[in-house]
Amino acid sequence: MKYDISKTIAPKMPNLGRGLECVALLLSQVSKDMHQPIVPMLFPILGAHVSGAEFMYPDLSWKEMSGMMANLVADSGAGKGQLSSIVEALCRDFRTHDDEELAKLVEWQKMMKTKSANKEKPARPDVAFWFPPADVTNAAFIQNAMGCEKLGQRTQYLNMPEVEMADRVCGGHRQISQMMRNLYDRQRAGALRATADGVTGNPVLRANITISSTPFAARKFYKNELFNGTFGRMVFSYKPRQGRDGRIPRQGKYGDDFYLRLDEFLARLAICKGQFTIKQLNRLVDQLAADMASLADLADDDILWDISKRALVSAWKAGCILWALNNQTWTKPMASLVEWLVYHDIWSKMQVFADMLGQDEGSLSEAGRRGPKNLLDDLPNAFNEAQLEALRKDLYERALANREKRTWAATTMDEVKELAKANTGYMTDLPKYRAPFVFSCFNHTIFDMQVLSHELGHAFAGYRAMRHQPVMAYYSESTDIAEIHSMSMEQFCYPYAERFFGDAADKYRFAHLQEALTFVPFGVAVDEFQHIIYENPNLTPKERTMEWHKLEEKYMPWRKYENDPFMERGGFWYHKIHIFLYPFYYINYTLTTMGAMEFKKRYAENKEEAFKDYLTLCDIGGSLSYLESLKAAHLHVPFEEGSVANAISYAKDILLKAIEEEQK
Repeated sequence: MKYDISKTIAPKMPNLGRGLECVALLLSQVSKDMHQPIVPMLFPILGAHVSGAEFMYPDLSWKEMSGMMANLVADSGAGKGQLSSIVEALCRDFRTHDDEELAKLVEWQKMMKTKSANKEKPARPDVAFWFPPADVTNAAFIQNAMGCEKLGQRTQYLNMPEVEMADRVCGGHRQISQMMRNLYDRQRAGALRATADGVTGNPVLRANITISSTPFAARKFYKNELFNGTFGRMVFSYKPRQGRDGRIPRQGKYGDDFYLRLDEFLARLAICKGQFTIKQLNRLVDQLAADMASLADLADDDILWDISKRALVSAWKAGCILWALNNQTWTKPMASLVEWLVYHDIWSKMQVFADMLGQDEGSLSEAGRRGPKNLLDDLPNAFNEAQLEALRKDLYERALANREKRTWAATTMDEVKELAKANTGYMTDLPKYRAPFVFSCFNHTIFDMQVLSHELGHAFAGYRAMRHQPVMAYYSESTDIAEIHSMSMEQFCYPYAERFFGDAADKYRFAHLQEALTFVPFGVAVDEFQHIIYENPNLTPKERTMEWHKLEEKYMPWRKYENDPFMERGGFWYHKIHIFLYPFYYINYTLTTMGAMEFKKRYAENKEEAFKDYLTLCDIGGSLSYLESLKAAHLHVPFEEGSVANAISYAKDILLKAIEEEQK
C-alpha cells in the first residue's frame, strides 16, 4: 500500500504520465492548489460522454459509465468554482444539443397555442436533454430520463454548485437515499408516471452528478445517509484548509488550442461502443481489494471495509474512462492514478466524516465491539488480566483463520444478515422534535447491554440538555465530558444485568468493571507516548516501539505477549489509530472514565445525591467549560492530587473482594 490515509495530509497524486494526457490538459487551466481535489470530479463528467458501452467488472457483471457521483468538499473561497469552468468546457456539445432540443419544445408550444380547442393537438416531440439545469425538478428529471432512454440510452449529467440542490432533483431529502442508490445501480425510477394521455413509463435512471459543498454543508446533508449505502456510492474529494500564504492562486484561460485538443479526447469517448473487458484494470482492482481487506483488518475497522468496496467500483469506472481516452490502451501511469483515486476517496471521507462514522471508542458504534455468544461462559466468575488476554488471543486466531473465507461482497441473504451484525449501536438526535434516537443491534454478546446502556446515557443527556438549554449549540457537551454521561449510565444499569445475562450477570459486572479500571493506566500510557513521539519526531520506528515497551512496563506490567516477539518488544501501540489520526485526543477517554468511576462510587454511597448531580451534569449540556461542569456535578478534577485514588477506590475494592471469594 503506497498511501497512508491516517494522516491529515492528503495522499499525494502520482505524476500524470503516459495515457493521462487528457487529465493533464484539463488541469492545465486549474490553479495548482486545486489539481488533486479536481481530478476525482472529472470522471462523472467524462463518463456522461460514453453511451452504448458496457465494461465487465471483476465480479463478471456488466456496468455502464452512468451512476457516477462525486462531491467536491472545500471551504468557502477555496476555489471550488473552478469545477464549473471545467464543466462548461467539457459540456459544450451538450449545450449545443440541448439548445436544439429546447428549440423543438418552443416550436411545439407555439403550435399548441395556435390550435383551437376543436382541433387535434400536436404530440409533444421526443426530446432528451443531456445537461439539464441544476435546479431541475424530480418530475422533469424523470421525464428527461424517459427521453434519454428512448433516444439512445443517453446518460444525463447534472452539476450542482450546492449540495442542497440534490433534494429538488430527488423529490425531497427523504428520497435522497433511494434516488441515489437507483442512479448508482442503474435501476428504474421506481414508479410509473401517468399523464392525461396514459402511462408514459418508468425509465432506467442513467445520470452522472457532480456536487460542490463546504465541509459543514456536507456533514449536515449526509448526516442520516452514512450507513444506508448512499454515502459509499458518492465519491468524495476533500481539500483541507490551507495556511495564509498571501498568494492568489492562478487560473488559466480556455483558448482555441485547448478546445481543439479536448475535442479529440471527447471524440474517443463518443466512439466507444460495445462490450469491453480491460484485463489489466481488473487485475489491479483485485489486488486493491486485497489491500483494502488487509487495511481494514489492520485497523479492525468494518466501516473502512464497507466504504472501500464502492470506492473500488468508482475508481474502476474512472479506469475504464481513462482507457477509452487513451485509444483503448492501458498504461502503468493510469494504474497508479486509479489506485490513488481509491485512497483519496477513502481519505476524504475519513477527514470530513470521521467522528460521524464512529471513529472513536467512546461512540461504541464500531463493529469491532462484539464476540461469541458464550464469551462469559468461557470465563470463571472472577478472572484476571492474563485469562482475559488468553481468551482475546484465541478469538484473534479464530478471526485470522476465517479471514480466507471472507468474501468481497455479500451474494446471499445469509451473508447480508451476517454482515448486518456489524452495526452494534449509536445515538443520534432529531432536532425538530428535540428528541434523541437510539439504535441498538442485539447480537447475543457481552456487549448487548454495554452498548444499549452506553447509548442510552448519551440519549438521556441529550434529552435533558434539549429541555434546559435555550441555545441549540449547547445541546451537545464537549468530548471531555460527553462520555461521563454514557459510561456512568453503564454503571447505573448494573442492577439490571440479570435481565440480559441471567446467572452470568456477576461475570458481566466483573468484566465490565475490570475493563474500566484497567483502561485508566492504558489511556495514560497512550497520552504519555504521544507526548514522547511528537516532541521527538526524529525517533526511529524501533525507538518509538521501545518507548511504548517502557510505558507498558511502567503502567501495565501485567501484560504478557507469549509467542509474539513483535508485541513483546512494544508493538502494541501500532493498533491505536488515535495516535495517527487524533493526536492528544485519547486522554479524554481517561478523564471521562474517572468521572464515571467516581459516579459509581457515589451512587453506591448515596444513590439520590449521586443521581441528582448526574442530572445536573446532563442539564448543563455544553454551556459550561470542562472544569465548570465538574464543579457543578461535584466531581473531583482528575489533575488534582488524590483524585485518581478516590475515584477508583470503590471499584478496586469490589474487584479484589470478588477475587478473594473466588479463591476461597
